Amino acid sequence: FDGPGANIMPLDPLRDKLSAFGFYVLEVDGHDVAALCGAFDRQGQAGKPTAMIAHTVKCRGVERLENKAESHHTAITIDDFNKAMERLMEDQ
Repeated sequence: FDGPGANIMPLDPLRDKLSAFGFYVLEVDGHDVAALCGAFDRQGQAGKPTAMIAHTVKCRGVERLENKAESHHTAITIDDFNKAMERLMEDQ
C-alpha cells in the first residue's frame, strides 16, 4: 500500500491516545526551530513521561514532492535539492 499515513494506518486522535497511556503531550510546529527548542526546554509534569507531536509537511518547500507519499521513495533532482535549501535558508 502507498498513500497518506492517515489512509493506511490512522493515528488520530494521537494526543488522546498518548494521554490515555499517561504521557504529558506537547504539540508543536515541527518546521519552527524556535518552537521545537522551546518545547524541548519545557518541563513536563511530575511523574509522567513527555511525548512531543511535531506537525510537519513532508518535503516542505519542494513543490513537486511536497506532501506526496511517493516522496518517501523518489530520488530528488539537483533542482529539488536547491529549492529545499533555499526554503531552509528562508526559514532561518
